[in-house]
Amino acid sequence: LRAGVNPLLTGMQRRLLFPGLVTAANGRDRQRGSLPHQRLVKFVLRHVERGTRWALFAPFEPSVWTRVEKQVGDFLSSLAEQDAFEIDQGQPGWLVRCDAQTQLAAGHGMRLLLAFRPKGARQPLMYAIAQQQSGTTATRTAFAVSDHDSTP
Repeated sequence: LRAGVNPLLTGMQRRLLFPGLVTAANGRDRQRGSLPHQRLVKFVLRHVERGTRWALFAPFEPSVWTRVEKQVGDFLSSLAEQDAFEIDQGQPGWLVRCDAQTQLAAGHGMRLLLAFRPKGARQPLMYAIAQQQSGTTATRTAFAVSDHDSTP
C-alpha cells in the first residue's frame, strides 16, 4: 500500500515532471494528506471501482446493493487488518453504504458511499462512487452517518 513508482521526466527548461496519478502533486491534493495517504486513496478507489463493475449488469434491486456493500466492506476490512486505517474509539476506521437511499435513478447505474480514515490522517475521507454505463465517477462528498452505521 505504501509503495509506488514515481517516474521522473524532463520537461521544458529542464524541469522535472511527475506524470501519472501516483503523485497528484497539485495544491488541492496537498491539502488531502501526504503521498502515502494519496496512494492509499487511489488504491482504494481504483479497487472499489473495478471490483463493483459487475453491479452494472445485475438487476437494480436491494439484494445486489447488499452484495456490493458486503464485498466492499470485506475489502476495507482486510485493509484495516493491515493497519491502513486510523481506528478511533474501537470503530473500524471505514464505512460503506449501498442501499436504496444511495442509488441513482432506476436503471441508470449503481452508487455507493464510502468513508475511510487513512492511518495518520486527521479526518475521514468520504466519496460517492457512481457506476454507470458511460463510466465511473468517484467524487469527494460528505454524508450523514446514522446511528446504525459505524463512523470512520
